Amino acid sequence: MIDPHIGNRVPLKSLAKKFIWMLRKDIRKEGSVSQPPSPEFEQWWALCGRREYPAWGELSESDRTFLGELVLPCRLEGIAINLPRAVALLENYRPDVTRQYAANGQKDPIAFAGWFFMLGIKEHALEGIVNQALILTLDRPVLEISHDVQASNLADPVPSVTVLMRLVWQLLDAEKKQALSLSIPESRGRFLIWFFCEVIPRYSLAMLVSSRWKNWLLQDQLIHATEGIKVPRFALMAYKINKELNNKIALNNSEGANQLRLWAERSVQAGGEWAWLKPQPPTEESGQELAPSDEHPFGVNLYGFAFGELGIGEDLRMAVAVCEAASIPYRVVNINAGDQLRQADDALALQVKQSLVESPYSVNVFCLPAFDMVARIFLALGSAPFDKQYNIGWWPWELSVWPKGWKNAFDLVDEVWAGSPFSFSMYQKSTLKPSYLMPLAASVDRIKVNARDYFSLPASSFLFLYVFDFNSHLNRKNPSMLIKAFKNAFPDLNQAVGLVFKVMNTNPSDAKWNDFVMECKQDPRIQIINKTMDRPDVLGLIEVCDAYVSPHRAEGFGRTLAEAMLLGKPVLATNYSGNAGYMDPELTFPIQYDLVPLNKGDYHFIEPEDGAVWAEPSIAHLSESLKAALLFPPDLQRVEQLKRFSNDQFGITRTAKLFKLRMAQIKSQLGVQKIDRYKS
Repeated sequence: MIDPHIGNRVPLKSLAKKFIWMLRKDIRKEGSVSQPPSPEFEQWWALCGRREYPAWGELSESDRTFLGELVLPCRLEGIAINLPRAVALLENYRPDVTRQYAANGQKDPIAFAGWFFMLGIKEHALEGIVNQALILTLDRPVLEISHDVQASNLADPVPSVTVLMRLVWQLLDAEKKQALSLSIPESRGRFLIWFFCEVIPRYSLAMLVSSRWKNWLLQDQLIHATEGIKVPRFALMAYKINKELNNKIALNNSEGANQLRLWAERSVQAGGEWAWLKPQPPTEESGQELAPSDEHPFGVNLYGFAFGELGIGEDLRMAVAVCEAASIPYRVVNINAGDQLRQADDALALQVKQSLVESPYSVNVFCLPAFDMVARIFLALGSAPFDKQYNIGWWPWELSVWPKGWKNAFDLVDEVWAGSPFSFSMYQKSTLKPSYLMPLAASVDRIKVNARDYFSLPASSFLFLYVFDFNSHLNRKNPSMLIKAFKNAFPDLNQAVGLVFKVMNTNPSDAKWNDFVMECKQDPRIQIINKTMDRPDVLGLIEVCDAYVSPHRAEGFGRTLAEAMLLGKPVLATNYSGNAGYMDPELTFPIQYDLVPLNKGDYHFIEPEDGAVWAEPSIAHLSESLKAALLFPPDLQRVEQLKRFSNDQFGITRTAKLFKLRMAQIKSQLGVQKIDRYKS
């Protein structure tokens, strides 16, 4: 793609591999994301990575040459051959295969080579290494049979098997090897029938078969001398093992012979099961590429976790509400949030279903983190979703710096939107791409009101609530600090006050989580609700609690804080990052803090060279604020004032006006300027 500000052409496949290098710590190991991919990574990519990312899986010319070079010496039935380098390299990545074909604890290199050609090439998308030199190597005869033995009593001599056939034969068990012995003409004939009629089509091995075998299979055989009816050899082979053909056709008369001849003629036509024997003539359509139109109706393709029950999913659902309020045409493109997350919020089910039959609009808005956009769209689907549209990253991010190793993510978008002034400042410093403040909207319209006993909460205690996702990093969410501040503020265990943690996506094997649970158990007034709730119930939980607390170290926006304020609840939160812009000290409780540097491993994608900092909230000030909130009168006038203020800050109407204005500017821009894309 072309960055209009710096004129940089980015080869997309190189960019994809760089992103994979950064995302795959299991492959990168101790390598730094800022370093170029290692040679080990390049080897993994060529052999295994491309099948995991098929959108970028085409073998490069250099990879085809390197992997396909015939350098692996092998002796087979007394003859010396060389197999592709890929066979030797792949052994390091497929210990399951070497174990499967080991004999007496020793690996069987012949069986592994047989697996490679029968299954491995397809499994590892290595079709690109197949060339004429390899086909000729695999076509060399083995087990040459003398003329006397060959003659036997068979009218049609059985040819010697090839290297490829012998390698496949190695995979058979002992009983089948005996039944299909290659040294006896009769059983070798049965092997050839099995090989060509079953193995070739089942495992898509036609690309490895030389033309001499195709000609041999197509040779006519006289089956009805009186009428002079001939059929290709492959038809007779198929007839011997195809029960359906046996039941339909009787070869003891001319009618049956003609039926088999007609079956053979149909079978080699395009789409037939033996079509691989004859090169197919091009159809009228082939060779005529349909040039995709650059014209797309104006509107927005909203990408995100449509069904995801997490804050980022709500970002997309609010974006839909904003488009509807702004009267902007839109379609919803659902991205799977992963098997680890519950995806049962069906608020957009109708829009997602409808979007499957709608044409794409001219603008893409990616309502998910840049890293998810890269992993779940660019790497999974290729460049196609980006090529013809104007691309906007409405990306959440919690820190004041962008990871230097991820600067190339900006190459995938034409502009970036920030959901808060804090993020806007960060993007302005991090990229030359245009950046705009597009505040995220929040709504509590879907609330389901329930009494406290619905959540098993005490009826009379003053309850502080903190809602967080364990996947969002325990260090950043900082719940342990809230426990300390709560105990400092209310040391009397008999005081009618409680602390509720609503958590989801926890990991019972995580040491930090288990330490947190043990810490909570030390105070009977602290309660954990550890489950994923339907969104109406989450809002209902906020409603039945008295105050909301967030001792976070960094937030991109702070959606649950905004929702608590919309419900008129006192909010106590670290006065730093995305929420600092709406922490009015007259209506909320901003918590003092000190900025501290992040340590290595504190937050994903952040490296020491990024110089990232975040907040360390004051326990003392948080403790005092908790006591102040307890005494803060639930004055109806103050609650209404907070709700009005919150609607001004987070209302859908506010964002819709800004959204509509920017869309009008983009529409005008697209009318006079073609979107430029660069494909490697």
